[in-house]
Amino acid sequence: MPRGIHSMPSHPRYHPVTTIFFACLAVAIVLCGCVSTSDGPNSEYSHIALSASSSPSVEVFSPRFRSIDGRVYLDGSVRRAFGAKSTKDSSLQVDFLSAEGALLATQIMAFWPAELPMRTSHRYNEGHYLVPVLEIFVGTTRIEVRAIAKAILSSTPR
Repeated sequence: MPRGIHSMPSHPRYHPVTTIFFACLAVAIVLCGCVSTSDGPNSEYSHIALSASSSPSVEVFSPRFRSIDGRVYLDGSVRRAFGAKSTKDSSLQVDFLSAEGALLATQIMAFWPAELPMRTSHRYNEGHYLVPVLEIFVGTTRIEVRAIAKAILSSTPR
């Protein structure tokens, strides 16, 4: 008996519906990968350098700009430093600096959870911060996110 299209093995990978599904999925992935936008916060604030400074109890990871519902935020992660007893007495200070290093404004914000879990190799032990950028002050060339001892949460232009 000649082997034709109807005599293919009944293995699931040969099923026409499965083949069509994966072909469509591959096309969708390729098309989505080609789409880019240039009107996001990264293009608008690309001239601003972002940096992070840790404290003895909290490690701060580099922030990135993120746009949510048209508002711009600094988004990043924190985790408890090795040997730190607690992180409840810490918060984040966001400094807006000029090219000369002059402090233009400061925002003090909390991260969550306030008490970060003991540090292990799991990524789930990280905390998160999402700081709304209320205003990018004229002359801002660098934004630094620093872990500090807890202060009254506020936003104070200088």
